[in-house]
Amino acid sequence: MPEALKHTAHAMAANKAAIQLWGLVRTGMDESRRAARTRFPESKRRRHGSARSELRLQQRISDVGENLEKR
Repeated sequence: MPEALKHTAHAMAANKAAIQLWGLVRTGMDESRRAARTRFPESKRRRHGSARSELRLQQRISDVGENLEKR
């Protein structure tokens, strides 16, 4: 029985560490997103898909196509 308890305690500790780590990762992602939003306010518009971003995407796709043709 003590052996089983030891395993359980270890698993719980590992789980807690994983949860804490994910919390750090998530807050880090939120922070970087918030920072990007304040740094580039035009990216707010881009998220909702404007005509300009659509055009930029088309341009990028055609650039990639041209690069593939060159090879």
